[in-house]
Amino acid sequence: MDRKKLICHLKLAFCIMATSYVQLLIGCTYSFTSNFLAELRLPSSNFKFDTEQESWITSIPVLVCPLSLPIVGIIMDNFGRRLALQIIYMPMIASWAIFAYVHSYESFMFARMILGITYCSSSCFMVYMAEVCPTYLRPIYGSAVVLFVGLGMLIECVLSSYYPWSTMAVVLFVASVAGFVPLCLVREPPVWLESRGRTDQAREAAGWFDVRRISDAEKKTSAVGSKIHDDDRHLQSDLDDEDDRKNTGDCGKDVDRYGQNVRVESPSYWSLYMDRTVWMPTLLLGLIFTTQQIGGVYVLLFYASEILRDYKMPWDKITVNKYLAISRLLGSLTLMAMHRVKYRVLLIVSGTGMAVSIGIVVVYLKTVGWATVNPDQYSAIPVVGFFSYMYFALLGMMSVPWIICGELFPIAVRGTMSGVMNTWGYVLWFVMVKIYPSLVWRFGTENVWTVFAISCLLTALCTQLILPETKGRSLDEILSYFQPRKKNKKCNSRVP
Repeated sequence: MDRKKLICHLKLAFCIMATSYVQLLIGCTYSFTSNFLAELRLPSSNFKFDTEQESWITSIPVLVCPLSLPIVGIIMDNFGRRLALQIIYMPMIASWAIFAYVHSYESFMFARMILGITYCSSSCFMVYMAEVCPTYLRPIYGSAVVLFVGLGMLIECVLSSYYPWSTMAVVLFVASVAGFVPLCLVREPPVWLESRGRTDQAREAAGWFDVRRISDAEKKTSAVGSKIHDDDRHLQSDLDDEDDRKNTGDCGKDVDRYGQNVRVESPSYWSLYMDRTVWMPTLLLGLIFTTQQIGGVYVLLFYASEILRDYKMPWDKITVNKYLAISRLLGSLTLMAMHRVKYRVLLIVSGTGMAVSIGIVVVYLKTVGWATVNPDQYSAIPVVGFFSYMYFALLGMMSVPWIICGELFPIAVRGTMSGVMNTWGYVLWFVMVKIYPSLVWRFGTENVWTVFAISCLLTALCTQLILPETKGRSLDEILSYFQPRKKNKKCNSRVP
């Protein structure tokens, strides 16, 4: 690799790491929530909250996130991806300052509410990454979100074994301030600058990234290259127009028997939402998100200490949380190494592995439990089960449904429908985290987790039967899965 290519890779890696660093802090918040509530239950704690108050403290950030997504989207589109990420740091910094210095139930609730705004940062990062990275590097850098979250969970678990939650709040406050600074050196995507009419800045940013040096195959198709050369820009514009015509469902213009083009009236904006290519993926993603959330993976993130207590494991919460964080980190690394594997395969393996892992834990609780003379002999079984459960969750269940939201819809409605489906996922996330303590109290731990295991199997089954593959396929190929067969043949016959 020559020097210029190395510099290009280093610049790209710096921008990706700087924009994804906030995900490490979000990973810290996941572990912090579990450890924070566990410390509050200690006899020496000055704060005593009931189960209802604890469930609100735990779940309120997930409810705030979908409410903040439209605002963050407007900021991204109008003021830039980098500025949106910088603004997201503000409520995070304020939240940790409140945790560190103001101690009451109301202050904790307010701090958790504004912390929920930062959960929108993953959408900012994914947009930024897609606009600056060459196509072949997107799966690798896209998995940085999962990797950084897992690393953040591990770091917080290690530090919390030495410091109380109030000290950890100060540490995370300093880390949040430190994460804001590198963003000042990050460049905006040339594609976004060009779309805002800032041509000179777009040329300067494109020259700074110089992504075309990384891969010769990307020179003609990369977004940066298409904005630098006029010929490439016109070609890309023609291709985009052709895609837009195909996505409306009429495959462009009709042709009469004399071979002349006949103008076809474009459908109204609202009629696009009634097309099969919109409502079918909406129902499909709605089902996948429902089974994903009922699978319990986010419940384990927020209620790790409570779940370990319910399973009566003799190990302390810090040790077990470390194991869970390590399993998440290993799962993230495995996901990065398997970036060429199809999404359907990842989701099927993930759902099946999670179901088997939880099945082992449930069987342990029902058959072994504490009925043996020496329970320590079997105490590692639930730990291994949850370790395996978290590992398999990282392979697909926690990432793929969010990723394919931006790939299953036509371009004309992609932004709106992706936001709708993300909101649905977050609402379900909030509901599951909020009602989990009540479910355990009413139905019992083993019954609740049995339902979680069944839901994981349903996710794998739905993926096998009805979910189309999106990785490595064009938009037309993806949308053709939802179009009637007759219409598909008609469209294909008109394409030369």
